[in-house]
Amino acid sequence: MNYRRFVLYQGTIGMASSMIFPFYILVLKNTGNNYAQFGWAYGLFALTSALTYPVIGRLADQIGDKVLLLVYSWAMALLLLFFPLVEEVWQVYLLQIMMGVLGAVQKNSEKRCLLVMLIKERPGKKLDNIMSGLLLERQLQ
Repeated sequence: MNYRRFVLYQGTIGMASSMIFPFYILVLKNTGNNYAQFGWAYGLFALTSALTYPVIGRLADQIGDKVLLLVYSWAMALLLLFFPLVEEVWQVYLLQIMMGVLGAVQKNSEKRCLLVMLIKERPGKKLDNIMSGLLLERQLQ
């Protein structure tokens, strides 16, 4: 994967998630009759993502980043097909747990792909910049 394709892929993911998010809120409203479930659903997503992130990192060492990004793309496409079929809040929560795992796959794989691409060009300087950025990102969260 080259840098241009990587940026296109990540941009497409960002654009798609921005387009889906308003409809996701409506799904929650229609299944639970209020917006209180949004906090629980997002909390499940974040917790699942955080718990599976280290496992995904070890899995990426064995399988590879490109394979995981491909799995993420297809799995997320299939998962999003189930959202119109949701009728109860517990189904939304189950989908959120699955999306949390897939979110960990995507975030881990994107960082690893970017790191591999940048290390090929100028390992020392690029790695320092990436690690500084990641450490700064963690401090700001």
